[in-house]
Amino acid sequence: MELTIRSLPQITEHSIAIAGSVKSTVSIKPTKGLAKFARRNRKRLIRYGLLAGNLAIVVVAVIMIARHSGGNAASFSAFNTASETQVSNPLDTVSAADIAVSVAIMAQLPETGLIINYADSVSAELTKPITSKDTVTKSQILSSAIKTKFDVQEYVVAQGDTLSSLATKFGVTSESIKWSNSLGSNTVNPGIKLLIPPVNGIVYTVKSGDNAETLAQKFYVSKEQIVQFNDAEIAGLTAGERIVIPGGTIKAATSKAKPFYAGFAFGNSAIYGYNGYVPGYCTWYVANKRIQIGRPLPANLGDAFTWDDYAARAGIRVDRNPEAGAAVVTGTSRRPGHVAYVEEVYYNEDGSVNSVKISEMNARNIRYEIRSRVMVGSEALGYNYVH
Repeated sequence: MELTIRSLPQITEHSIAIAGSVKSTVSIKPTKGLAKFARRNRKRLIRYGLLAGNLAIVVVAVIMIARHSGGNAASFSAFNTASETQVSNPLDTVSAADIAVSVAIMAQLPETGLIINYADSVSAELTKPITSKDTVTKSQILSSAIKTKFDVQEYVVAQGDTLSSLATKFGVTSESIKWSNSLGSNTVNPGIKLLIPPVNGIVYTVKSGDNAETLAQKFYVSKEQIVQFNDAEIAGLTAGERIVIPGGTIKAATSKAKPFYAGFAFGNSAIYGYNGYVPGYCTWYVANKRIQIGRPLPANLGDAFTWDDYAARAGIRVDRNPEAGAAVVTGTSRRPGHVAYVEEVYYNEDGSVNSVKISEMNARNIRYEIRSRVMVGSEALGYNYVH
């Protein structure tokens, strides 16, 4: 057997002779292996290429992060500091409460009513004036709508001015201007100087012997309203000092004072027309009772412990004189507080309060449970009543 193989640049020739009698020559063109391999594995190569590219991006990112780790640490520290500053800002609490309300409404959570009442109370707390002589550990940002005694204005009546036009101009009631200046009629003459209260109420000059309690009884408001609005928590009231009696009236029976709206969580005014409180709770019960007697309360007074404060801001008389039909705020020391409904007031022969009968719901944390009880005079006179 003879085997001959010759290789040429373009042709490979194989000559095979078997037993010297048969000789066969076959010419075969070489295969382009690399091109054929590429065609067969084209998709696989593309996938591998994409994977390699992504890995390269990740590696570059890791290297950059490693190089800038020091700067990122500083940035993170600064971010933490900024976050702490934001937490100390009281307006953040209001924002957080408002966001919680929005989320609850969109998600239709069963706790939506509780969240709305809580947000109202948060807003009420954070919009209370800070006393000028108090020291606070963190500054409190007050809404521009919140006024103090220092916002009393002096105005000289011009030709064409009327009591009604001045009330519209300064955003208070005609009665507030009239009472603040001891006007005997609704006529104002050009050239006279008037004191304009910053809110519905009375500008008053403190006289010898006056105190917050006596003025509260005189003008049908609560002592706390006078003290808080005039920064009198520490020094009290001084004879000759000009103060403001917010919500005060000369004759409560004939008062037509327009509500003073400020600091409400939802909108800038008290909202009427429905019961905005959680069914089964004390606030819901009292709101229903007031609707039944034709004296509805705003739907956005918040939790029970802020009812007296918000009601006063809405121009509703708040004091410590119990009357049938009033809402009595009996729990203010802690959240969410408690309110009850005054059913009847019993008097002594000398006209002083002997005892007060109230009805209330959820007093023992049992929803929808209604009970009645009688408070003795000394206890009853220690609470605020929303009339």
